[in-house]
Amino acid sequence: MHKVLRREARIHDEQPLITIVRYMLKKPFEGVRYFSVETIAPGGGYDTHKHRDIDILTYVYEGTLTHRDSLSNDVALAAGAMQHTTAGSGISHSETNERDEPLKLVHVWLEPTSLTRQPTYARTTFTKRDRLNKPLRAVVNHPMPGRIQVHQSLNVHILDIEEGVETKRIADATSTFFLVLLEGNITVNGEPLQALDAIITDDTLTIKAQAESRVFILEHFTRRKDD
Repeated sequence: MHKVLRREARIHDEQPLITIVRYMLKKPFEGVRYFSVETIAPGGGYDTHKHRDIDILTYVYEGTLTHRDSLSNDVALAAGAMQHTTAGSGISHSETNERDEPLKLVHVWLEPTSLTRQPTYARTTFTKRDRLNKPLRAVVNHPMPGRIQVHQSLNVHILDIEEGVETKRIADATSTFFLVLLEGNITVNGEPLQALDAIITDDTLTIKAQAESRVFILEHFTRRKDD
């Protein structure tokens, strides 16, 4: 079974330089409080603001994100970067586009598994080669070298796929996938998707690209996934 979601971009109500596509997720993704794909024009972004008791994943797939926070992090994250902020007992941060090109990213807000932890910040960057033509598991829920770790029962896979290539992500009895096509033109299990379309399915993902494309996949599971 699968369901295709199609969304139109809208301008942020209070931030005219930010265009947002938001996806409303239900079971088994009820732990995802917020999921959006955003384009931030040069000079735009989110000035310093506070969070508490929320975990935030940010994936940059085009442009450069400047992140500053109250833990003394001040970093520029290029395409392929994934960051994880655990707000815990409280953190202030800003996310802005200080370059002359558009910034494109994915935001995923997760319900924390426990409250008022010490705030933490982690980041890593995956090369084009890392994520080319095969889904790369970039976020995991157990320690794994070179990956971002979360406490929720989620994996995140990222994929850049070339025109004409077909690839798979195997499901098992515990898997549910939420796939968003960030850019390009693909089919998923025979269903055609255009940019910003999404699909939810319990089936193995068979992805075929009709053009060079970028894909973001959330995988929910009920037992730890090591493959």
